[in-house]
Amino acid sequence: MKTTLCIMAGLMIGSELRSEGLPINEARTKCEAPHYLITANEEQKEELTVCGTLTLTSEQWKAVRTKYPSVPKRIPMVFPSTYNDCNCGMEERDWAIWFPDGSVAIISEMQSTPFRELPDESKRNADPRLQFRMDGRGQFYQSNRLVPYSEVKDRVSNKLTEEKNRNEMLLTIEIPPGITRKDAALASRIDELETLAKNAGRGFFVLWEK
Repeated sequence: MKTTLCIMAGLMIGSELRSEGLPINEARTKCEAPHYLITANEEQKEELTVCGTLTLTSEQWKAVRTKYPSVPKRIPMVFPSTYNDCNCGMEERDWAIWFPDGSVAIISEMQSTPFRELPDESKRNADPRLQFRMDGRGQFYQSNRLVPYSEVKDRVSNKLTEEKNRNEMLLTIEIPPGITRKDAALASRIDELETLAKNAGRGFFVLWEK
């Protein structure tokens, strides 16, 4: 009986230890958690080796977003498959596992709730300062992530409580050098956002135009 209990305890402890490590098979060749698998090119392998991060190509980023819409352009934490310690603290984060064959399993546990679905209290207490990057195609980015235009408009339109410092109610849009807010791909969206921002009591700036 004691032997049986010891075996069961050992199995439970072993299972618990494995759960704290990487979700991979015993051969350390395959990810066993939900993931999106990509193959790193030579430049990405260099980044993985030197920085421990992974910057996706445009094609990879587009493909990964079909499974994880809010995945960032750069994966900030990549573990080698030989890593055998705890990966604690990775809940609700974007990370990846790098295997010897050059494949990388991208795991995203970020819970991205659309702004319009947030509780009213969360909306009222949202950060009064909004800042987005905008590319030459009229798409928006924040914190290394693509933000749908509908989401941008919902956040910009949000009217905060009177207690908020009105001087902090700002919307800033950064655009690349060589283009202006009047360029065809940007003009209508920037004009609309300026109107929405003013209606919500926000200051409005486009950076860095000449």
